[in-house]
Amino acid sequence: MTVTAIIGALVLLGPAAADSNPPAPVLQAFAGMAHEQTCDFTRTQTHEGEVLIERFEENGGHPTWTLVSVDGEPPSTRRLKKYARDADRRAQRQHPARVDFGGLAEPDSYRLESDATGQAVYGFQPLAESEDDEKVAPSLVGRLTIDQSTPRVLGFEVSNFEPFKPAVGVTVEEMKQTVDFEPVGPEGPIATRRIEVTMAGRAFGFKKIAEHRVITFDQFDCLQP
Repeated sequence: MTVTAIIGALVLLGPAAADSNPPAPVLQAFAGMAHEQTCDFTRTQTHEGEVLIERFEENGGHPTWTLVSVDGEPPSTRRLKKYARDADRRAQRQHPARVDFGGLAEPDSYRLESDATGQAVYGFQPLAESEDDEKVAPSLVGRLTIDQSTPRVLGFEVSNFEPFKPAVGVTVEEMKQTVDFEPVGPEGPIATRRIEVTMAGRAFGFKKIAEHRVITFDQFDCLQP
């Protein structure tokens, strides 16, 4: 697994069909995220000094992605061609307003770490669904924060507690992903609003690895069913 693949997998972490048997307060927070609205939105990614803005539209069940700008300028013809070739990869993205936490944690791994002022933090073991995941997941720990009064999920983070080797010659010394959720207006759903991933390590003992990616979601336009 390459470093880029690890980053991609982490950004997609969450959508899967798995029974993680969460405790009742967590299950209630997950249920509080459910809704039947359809939403268009804007996705902004900052990575390696580049700011890329995309627009997603539902289009009555025929969703489309549009590359709006790159570093504040209209995309070049060459960039648009590359963007078109990546359509299958975009189709795998989880919609920020349709959050599925089924693939977040290993079964029965949630444990209460703190419970104060209406917010609770649960630790969990991130789910390993493939052989590549199994190389990484044992070195990771997750934390889920919920608002018990709403109830809803406020966010979660996944980080490593020890270095790990996801591929031959590659050592990841530091990795952290945070995902934050906020309501989309007074009548809108609760959606993913910000994802941040950082990674640092070395390849073959001398080449430095440094990754930092921030993805935000805004300009939601949601319709009731």
